[in-house]
Amino acid sequence: MFPRSKSKWKPKPGGYIFMYVLRYDLFWQSHPFTIADFDDEHLIVYAAVKQGITAVLKNAIEAQSEKECTTPVLLEGQYGSRLRLGSYATVVYIAGGLGITALSQTILSNTEQKQSKLIWVITDKYPLEWFSEQLRKIKDLGTLTQIDIYYTRTHGESVKVPNSSPANSSTKTLYGTCASSQCNKEVSAITALNFHYYKPELRLLVSNEMIKEDAGTIAFVTCGPGSMSDGVRVAVSDQLLNSVARVDYFEENYSW
Repeated sequence: MFPRSKSKWKPKPGGYIFMYVLRYDLFWQSHPFTIADFDDEHLIVYAAVKQGITAVLKNAIEAQSEKECTTPVLLEGQYGSRLRLGSYATVVYIAGGLGITALSQTILSNTEQKQSKLIWVITDKYPLEWFSEQLRKIKDLGTLTQIDIYYTRTHGESVKVPNSSPANSSTKTLYGTCASSQCNKEVSAITALNFHYYKPELRLLVSNEMIKEDAGTIAFVTCGPGSMSDGVRVAVSDQLLNSVARVDYFEENYSW
């Protein structure tokens, strides 16, 4: 989390920054981070701890009794461009793990579609803890017709979902009520958060969207591990000749 200055600089959806950590052992390095969220006072980024700078920062945090620390940084940017998806009848967002951070602001800034879906593939429940506030904003926006979260591994722990009667999937509605019965009917249809406890067959999910007779125009927007993005890209290309829809593919890559 970075404090925002009083300048007119404003983050944009899909933007990323390069961060310089002003420590004697790190100051010559710069690393890219997606701006996952922001308000009037802060910028928020997330990082997976690997080797190098993220490991050093993790160790610095764990060395503190309160498990947090403050360190001076310089931010360069922002870079990247905003995806404008208002012309598409359907938008399918597919995120893997930390890739959700690159898509969240794009989702929040594109609200014109008749149908938009989010597929988020994670290994366990812990990303829901650190991303809970951003996920709440996405849900509360009310423009996603479907949110599917796939757990591919739970480290031996069951993910607690109320009313989870099926063995491998469940549905939980996380929205409020409407004033009219028609509104309540529509909300119940589009605001369910669906949990699945297996690895999704992305090729099949992509194919099902593309072969619909009323598909119109479709945009697939992905960000995740390279193998996942490769799989979605291949699935889209394989179905192009079988689809009556205009289909475009957008990929956000968080490797460099």
